[in-house]
Amino acid sequence: MARRRRFISTAGRCQLTLIANDRVGWTAQAVLFLVAYLATAVLFALIAAKLPHSRWLAVGAVLFLVVGFLFWLPISIGRLQLGAKAAELISTYDPTTPPEVMVNRSWLFWANTLCILAALALMGAALAVAGVLPTLGWVVMATAVASAIIGALFWGDCRHS
Repeated sequence: MARRRRFISTAGRCQLTLIANDRVGWTAQAVLFLVAYLATAVLFALIAAKLPHSRWLAVGAVLFLVVGFLFWLPISIGRLQLGAKAAELISTYDPTTPPEVMVNRSWLFWANTLCILAALALMGAALAVAGVLPTLGWVVMATAVASAIIGALFWGDCRHS
């Protein structure tokens, strides 16, 4: 049976039910983002050590990845805590005083997003300047910069999610 992705509703009880019913998936997404950021930072550091002419750009990419990881850490911790108590929150749910389900951490989310995009832009530029990926490096950099600009244009739309 194929699983379909469900987007989290804005209704607290619905959010809690989806989280409680997919405990493995909820936990995995909270942990795997952090693992992916750390693995990418290690790979970027290994690349930085080998780049002759643009090492400082690659080191900047590593630093942005580490900062992005640090911004994502409280989001993951909050998600793990929510997953652990979702079933209890459903059993004690009172619609007149609903619990705060998805704590608004949009500033952390956007700070993380901009750090990760900056890391990609810097690594793309580092690879282009070093001649390792002369065309693709600039394409990666331009895509990351364009994504940051597009994200900033919609920043206000995401503050309430």
